[in-house]
Amino acid sequence: MAKKKVLVAGSLVLDVVAAVAENADQNLLFAEGKQTELGSVTMYLGGEVGNTGIALHKLGTPVRLVSKVGDDLNGGIIRRLLRETGVPAQITQVKGLPSTTSICLAIPGKDKMTFHQEGASQTFVAEDVPQKELESVDLFHFGYPPTMRSLYENGGEQLLQMMKRAKAAGATTAMDMSLPSLSSAAGKVEWRPILEKVLPYVDIFLPSLEETFFLWDRAGYIKMTRQIGRGNMIDRLTAEDVRQLASALLKAGAKIVLIKCGQKGMYLRTAEELPDMGRAWPQQGERWKRRELWDAPCCVEEIHSTTGAGDTAIAGFLAAFLQEYDPQTALRVASYAAARCIEGYDTSGALERLEDAILHMNRYKKMQMEWGRDDWIPCSNHGQWIGRYDTNWLRQVRQTAGTTPEQGIRCTGTCCLPNQNHKK
Repeated sequence: MAKKKVLVAGSLVLDVVAAVAENADQNLLFAEGKQTELGSVTMYLGGEVGNTGIALHKLGTPVRLVSKVGDDLNGGIIRRLLRETGVPAQITQVKGLPSTTSICLAIPGKDKMTFHQEGASQTFVAEDVPQKELESVDLFHFGYPPTMRSLYENGGEQLLQMMKRAKAAGATTAMDMSLPSLSSAAGKVEWRPILEKVLPYVDIFLPSLEETFFLWDRAGYIKMTRQIGRGNMIDRLTAEDVRQLASALLKAGAKIVLIKCGQKGMYLRTAEELPDMGRAWPQQGERWKRRELWDAPCCVEEIHSTTGAGDTAIAGFLAAFLQEYDPQTALRVASYAAARCIEGYDTSGALERLEDAILHMNRYKKMQMEWGRDDWIPCSNHGQWIGRYDTNWLRQVRQTAGTTPEQGIRCTGTCCLPNQNHKK
């Protein structure tokens, strides 16, 4: 069977990572007039195109990239790095604009500090995605509309037109989002009306939990932000909150919803009926109808950076979906890809081909988490749980008969479900 083809378009970033030396005095990092020794300086590609697109390529998926760069030195570096990957790409140069660039400071024992400049890849409009490409690929995946004023102004008209064109061309459509600062132009937009127009043309929607909360309920998000201050919002949102958000997204028109929940893993919810899913739809598509699954994250001994882990997880999920694996396997591949990402600074550098990834998935243990509700039960010994809205729920209940709600329905192996007491 010929492998299905993917077009990945959207944000493309030059990431410059300066890694502080292990013996450097961190107290002098931002001291004026002082010098801090670096262990290394590396450049790699980020954004949806640089992260998800290249990760799909490394997993063995035929992929083509579409994005924009400025007419500056960084644009030339981006083109060179793309050539070195061997991934086919159509990169448009925009005169008078800088290339999108991030300067990242990697400090031992801490996550990266990032200084970001938006640029040419944030100027997308619907016509920037070539019609002939949409007609020749099986799946069209677009990333980061909230970074692109041209897509969300005028009520999201250009974003709507882009996804409509992809669906009309017969491609399966997928979309990832990003979280804007509340003080930015995108952070002041009411995104829910835009999503209500666009989601009927999105087959696979892949936002993070915090992004979903902001995009769907901006007022509620702002209220919680004020309540928790510097706290982690994901720790405050419950499994039922995630379920309700996913239900709303399905009702709005999305067909498959994968919500990335950071240290709580990933939640998958699919519609009861999945019509007109495009050329990438698997032959055994019935396995994807009315599913509700939660996959725990992998235990990683040494975390270098979580940046890009969500994008890499998306690549793992889509690669498995395109090769017609079932939802459980697609989730496991997504978790594995995320783990490989956070072990280094280069988001997809450690990834192997999909067949090898599936063979190696068991090298990671799953994080152990407890859950006291009786509407989630373990569905495998690989850290996955099945929810009450899953088509296989009743069958799984019968198989686990004898476990009482008072016992908390707890997995005896490596299965786990997210809550606020999450630990390795």
